[in-house]
Amino acid sequence: MNKLFLMMVILYGTMSISMASELTVKLNSPKVVISNIPIEISFELIDDQNEIIRRDTSLSATGLYSLIENQNQQINTLLFKQGIAIVPKAIFTESGDATIRIPQIGWKTELPIIPGWLSLIPPLVAILLALIARQVAIQ
Repeated sequence: MNKLFLMMVILYGTMSISMASELTVKLNSPKVVISNIPIEISFELIDDQNEIIRRDTSLSATGLYSLIENQNQQINTLLFKQGIAIVPKAIFTESGDATIRIPQIGWKTELPIIPGWLSLIPPLVAILLALIARQVAIQ
């Protein structure tokens, strides 16, 4: 009986290790993420042929927060449905690089976060150029 249990544990361990080595994750997010602005991000389970693995599973995650009922709450588990997990109101409160990890498969990525005030620069530059050139292009 003990040998059977031991063999099952070893078999399960090797299966989960092989499953983890076959999986990777693709992060779908905006190229520019502004701090304190909620965004939708999604994760896709990808196999070694770069195809989405269509199965339901859950994986633990670190470094993710979501705006739920006007409060930032940490997301500890990503629920994949047909290989896709969606975080509808992901929020990053600090600028710099945000590190998101899924330790079960050894995956991590860094997402550049810019401070909110930097979003004012493009319209200010446009206004300044219009004042200097004394021309406004209306499209």
